[in-house]
Formats: sequence, C-alpha cells, structure tokens
Amino acid sequence: MGELKPVDYNMIKVGSPISQSIYLKSGDLLFKHGRMVTSQRQKKVLVAQGFFLDEPEFIPPKPAPNADVIPTYALNHAPPPAKDTIFDVKERWLGELYHIFKLAREPLVVSFSYQITKLANEIQWVCEYHQDALLAAFHIDSESDYGLLHALHRAIIGEVIAKQSDLTRNQRLPILCGALTHDLGMADIQTALHHQKSALTDEQVQQLKQHPLESHKELSRLGVDDKDWLDIALHHHERIDGSGYPHNLTADAIPLSVKIASVADTYTALVRPTNSRTCNSGKKALAILYKERSVSLDAGLIDKLINIVGIFPIGALVRLNNGEIGVVVKSGKKISQPVVSILQSANLKIIQGRRLRDIQDEQFTIADELSLADYPSLVEPVHNQWTAVI
Repeated sequence: MGELKPVDYNMIKVGSPISQSIYLKSGDLLFKHGRMVTSQRQKKVLVAQGFFLDEPEFIPPKPAPNADVIPTYALNHAPPPAKDTIFDVKERWLGELYHIFKLAREPLVVSFSYQITKLANEIQWVCEYHQDALLAAFHIDSESDYGLLHALHRAIIGEVIAKQSDLTRNQRLPILCGALTHDLGMADIQTALHHQKSALTDEQVQQLKQHPLESHKELSRLGVDDKDWLDIALHHHERIDGSGYPHNLTADAIPLSVKIASVADTYTALVRPTNSRTCNSGKKALAILYKERSVSLDAGLIDKLINIVGIFPIGALVRLNNGEIGVVVKSGKKISQPVVSILQSANLKIIQGRRLRDIQDEQFTIADELSLADYPSLVEPVHNQWTAVI
C-alpha cells in the first residue's frame, strides 16, 4: 500500500466521478472511487479531510454495453441481474439525476420526461427486490447533495407507501416522477437555502411559496403532461386541514397521489439536516409525523409509513443497552424491535460480517440512535452489511 497524501483541490470536479478512493488520515475509507461529487460543499469536505494513495489503484475497465451490470434500459423492461452493490446504484442515480436536472436548464429539451420516467422505473424495480437495502442506503447518506438526495429518498418512500396502498405499478410510476421533480421550480435556490444559517428573508419565503407554481410551469414546458405528476408538483405542500399552499386545498380536494408524495416529502425532510434545521432521528421524525395524523397529513398513509420503516428505520445506527453499536438491517415483528447487526463491541472492537441481536432480550434493547457522521470508522462496516444485495 502506498503513502497517503492530502487531496489536492484540482483533483475533484463537481459533477464528475473521482478516479481514486479518498481516505481519512486514519486510513478509513471516506469516498469510494467512481462515486460522483455532486456539490461544492462535498468537494470542500473531501479536500479538507481527505487523503489518497500516491500509487494508482486498479479500476476495472467499463463493461461492454451488454455486460452483466445494471444498465440504462428501455421502459417497462427490468434490468438483468447485476454486480453493483446498493451503494453503487445509489451513486449512479445521484449522477443521473444531476445530469437530468442540468439538462432541464436547456431552452429546448425533448427527453426530460423520458429520462425521469426511466429512472423512476428502475427505482421501482430495485424497490421490488431490494427494498430494505435501498432504504438503508438513503437513510445513512448525509454527505451527498441535499436536493438530489432528498428527491431520490422521497421517491423511494413514496413508492413503498403507494405499494402498501395497493396501487398498481403504473399508478405508482407518476408518483415517483412527481417526487423526483416537484421541487424543480426552486432548484436555483435550494442549495443556497440548504446551507443558509440565518432566517429566511421575506423574498425567500415568497420564493418558497411560489415554487409549486414554478415547478408545475417548468414541468409543463419540459413536456410533462401526466395529470398525477403535474398535480404532485402543484399541490405537494397542500395540507388536508387547508393550511397548505398555494391554493389552501382541503382533504377531499387533494388526490391520493399528492397525499402520498406529501408524506414522503415531509418524512425525508425531517431526517435530513440543513443549517437551519437539525437532523431528527428516525424515531423523532415519526413522532413529529404522528402528531400530524388527520391534522395536516393523511393518517392512514402515516400509519403505513410507520409500519414500513419502523420506529428505528433500516440503516439507523443504534447503541444497545450493553454498549454495543449496531445498524438496523431489517424490520422486526414489532415496529419497536427491528433486527440489528452488531458493528462494534462494547470494548470498541470492530465486528466482521453479520452478528444479529434479539432486541426482545433486555440487554440488547436499543438505548439510543446515533449519527453515522460521528463514527467514520463504522461507515465501511455499515456498507458491508449490504455488499451482496444486488
């Protein structure tokens, strides 16, 4: 293994994958080669904390178009079995959405609707076979671009809620498309607002209030004509008690597709920190949502979400009563008792592989939920819990 050297600012380009893995000074993996850097903030963190090996690491050549990996593919055709991990898939989606949104800025775009629908179709396929791993991959990511990550996460949550609501695949597809794009009308200000520490100005508040109208207008310009898709863009901030915007609709006037998108949007925002909003644990986020049952958000859909993700969401880092630290890998028989795989023993030893705990046993009950950002040495062990998923 070569010598670790500090990352140079010019080594990283926003919107492009990195050619070499980046490590912390301790040697722990910080950012895997091939991942796309999607924000200036992400680049600054990598430059400030990152090191790379001075000898080039081997990167396999790109596969042929028909190779056995998840490719881009025609609509309504499931991709063949793949060799990517769920985290590779997540990074590819972030990159694809980045370029789709970049394309949307062009004066004449003819493929936007197709590209978003294709991405939504693939999300449906991966949710069908790898739902737990996909929920984990997005729950634990706190470093990727906020707008891209939030859009993909709420699309996934929207898909699983809609599926639990017995909607068909075709009925669910525009919900995913709407979830991916309903903030398009505030794309130019979203990153700035995410990093802003001060209170919003009156002008910014007005921009936020107007973004559903702007999103609807922009999607129409880009060729979107599906009613559910456009309804989600226009009405995702409406609330069943009439307190939402831009039209103060009440429950009966809000379509089911919009209600699903609103619950997904609210939950994924609550678990995603900004400079003006602290990160809520999955447990606290669900508690906040539960208070909104039948007030501003649909009670039945919130109940479905709680049953899907549990009180401690899949991917949550938790400390047990005996001092061990583990990650939630799947839901349990009770929403308060998920299946936890131990990553670190009480004496701080890293555990290899999967060592599952019975949370019903008092010594193994969950004491509290932790932030993976505070435990960089556990990032790779967490990822290894799902390396063979796809």
